[in-house]
Amino acid sequence: MGSSFRFRGRWAAALTVISVVLVAIGIRNLNQAGDPADPIDYIRLALEEVPIVCLSEGGHATREPHLFLRRLLSDRSILEAVDVIILEFAAGLHQAVLDAYIRGDDVPFATLSHVWRDTGQSPMGPWDSPLYQELLEVIRDANRDLPPDKKVRVVAGDPPIDWEQIQTVEDFRSARLPRDPYGAELAMEQAFQEGNRVLIIFGGAHMTRVPIGPEDPRNSLTYRILSEHPDAVRAISFLSPEDLGVEDRIGELVPETVYSTHDHWVGEINGGLVFPLIYSLVPNPSTGEQEWQEVTLYSDYQVRDLFDALIYIGPTSDWEFVPASFDPVRDAEYLAELNRRSMLRFGRPFESGG
Repeated sequence: MGSSFRFRGRWAAALTVISVVLVAIGIRNLNQAGDPADPIDYIRLALEEVPIVCLSEGGHATREPHLFLRRLLSDRSILEAVDVIILEFAAGLHQAVLDAYIRGDDVPFATLSHVWRDTGQSPMGPWDSPLYQELLEVIRDANRDLPPDKKVRVVAGDPPIDWEQIQTVEDFRSARLPRDPYGAELAMEQAFQEGNRVLIIFGGAHMTRVPIGPEDPRNSLTYRILSEHPDAVRAISFLSPEDLGVEDRIGELVPETVYSTHDHWVGEINGGLVFPLIYSLVPNPSTGEQEWQEVTLYSDYQVRDLFDALIYIGPTSDWEFVPASFDPVRDAEYLAELNRRSMLRFGRPFESGG
């Protein structure tokens, strides 16, 4: 940790050089020789050891990882170990609304919903799934029971964009900022300028510790933080044996546990299997224009290079995708706005089914 990292008063007396060493030993003991460990304990110890913990969402709009996130973010030991939670699905333009809601103010749905409806991913993002509003409710309810000086702040991780001012695709392109550099700067500001313990929850592709390439604009927010603060981050994702080609070894895994990639065979899996086909903007060599293409990332790495630990909550064949559900009457105005944004960005009408 750099000398610029300032602990809050509640850490200063307790966290001495000796206690830092003990915490580090505690994390190693949780995964002695690759033994399974409780994921909430692991994350709590990680928050005590490093200023920033990057946690994958585990699948956008997917029920089972979100059930784990609810347990995590309502656990008193976690709330006492973290100061700031940065969420991918929250729009930076509406930080004041988010602050009001999390501290317990009465915020009507028509106002609150802008937090997840007005991100730069709209209209293609999954944030209209009810899982995201429910996750905010969990944090708000858990925060209510904390003393005033220990309440957790939730920070919007999506760069501010004002959709009311976006009238053309050129407006959108000039207004939309890249999420990874923005999220990395947010986390570093909170950790190293404000002295906060930070938990970041984004999609897994934003959490990887290694670069896609030198100066590649797609490089993850975790990598960007590590580039400036090499020992400041613990990166954690979810384990999907079926996707990683080791479904024949599911019997060796214990549900609701975390495995250190540095001490367990899961760390030896080829990193290219984590994101085998992902849509990414890449330059067309003929025109120089950015185009969406299917690419395979990280095949030159092992999983242990990408993440420090993997949480296993059970077979992904049991996971359930929870889509958005729109009422044609209640949501008519919003659906019209989604259609406007879709026509503007993609030249086609919005499809509410996917």
